[in-house]
Amino acid sequence: MKLSIVAQIMALLFAGVAVLWGLFAIYGIAFPELSGEWAVMAVIAVYVINIPAALIGLLVGFTVRRGSAGLRRACVIVSLVALFLPFLVSVLSSGHVFRH
Repeated sequence: MKLSIVAQIMALLFAGVAVLWGLFAIYGIAFPELSGEWAVMAVIAVYVINIPAALIGLLVGFTVRRGSAGLRRACVIVSLVALFLPFLVSVLSSGHVFRH
């Protein structure tokens, strides 16, 4: 297997895990536990996990040209979703969308 395809698969895997982490954080914000005071930690964790994973995915998606075109496209799309999720979690945690 070519190194470029391995890089695309790894970037897609990292971005995919970041998307799952972001969705888990959205669930934690939407349905907090009894007190809900730990929900703010989800916002910080999503920024710490998703931003680097999304930037790595975008970097690989835009710079690796010798790999698969389908993997490159998937890597860019999943990375953009992973990049969008921290901002969505911030808006949701501000209390403008979900009123408890």
